[in-house]
Amino acid sequence: MEPDSRADEGFLGLDPNTKYCLVDTMVLLPLRRGDPDVIRDVKTELNGATLVLLNRIVGEATSKRNELETGGGMDYMYFAGSLATQLKSAGIAARFVWFDYRMSRFWTSMVDGRTHPNLSPADYALLCAAVERPDMDVMTDDRALAGSIRHDRGPKAKGRVRSATVNYHKRRWDTLGFIRHLLLDYLSKRASGEWVDRGTHTEFLLDGVVVASMDHGRRGDARAGSLPWVDSPVARAALRSKIDKKAGEFFLKWRPSRKKKNIDKSKDWYRQRRDKDEEWRNR
Repeated sequence: MEPDSRADEGFLGLDPNTKYCLVDTMVLLPLRRGDPDVIRDVKTELNGATLVLLNRIVGEATSKRNELETGGGMDYMYFAGSLATQLKSAGIAARFVWFDYRMSRFWTSMVDGRTHPNLSPADYALLCAAVERPDMDVMTDDRALAGSIRHDRGPKAKGRVRSATVNYHKRRWDTLGFIRHLLLDYLSKRASGEWVDRGTHTEFLLDGVVVASMDHGRRGDARAGSLPWVDSPVARAALRSKIDKKAGEFFLKWRPSRKKKNIDKSKDWYRQRRDKDEEWRNR
């Protein structure tokens, strides 16, 4: 599984009798970081299948990581190596795969044709692979990409589009809701909220102001923001202390429902998550 010239292989050389699952950039980013929600859901969705890590997808994930996180740039080989290490420790089988000449020609024709104008070049790589191997599942929450895959594959394709980031997003939206509740006495109930994943931590914003920052480490340390709506220094200090402790505990102790996963796509948090993914990817 090591990402080097001896271990990488051509996509068309993959065993047609082995169960594989293609994976998208926005799953790889938290997966490489070791996010527990994503690791758990990836393993559940794979159900014994092997992840196919297209070199074009890993390359896009490397670039996205460098855009979103601080601490210096990371090259392809370093990113791929750390991803391989994380997958191995999590017990997830994976193959680093490059496009053969015929697949590269297929990809070039798709990109030049712009049959799906909302897709990035890396999206087209995943689309080409999914069309070439309609038996493969695809792990993505990108609405435009998933729709393009279903359209180009047709209704008889055996492969399914799977999700592995629902709980990753829901932990953050629920935490934002908890923080909003702590600040109800100082904010309008209609205060707009969002969160931004910075790689090492997640920032939570209300009306455009960072109200808390949550580390992604095992301790889940929280740090309150400036809270400009609270005039009293005493009240502000008390709220900051409460956010540091209570919000950090909420984020760390959050657990997904044990009930069978049934995504309600009418929920506000789901629509926000879906739109946020597309905005993040298309930066």
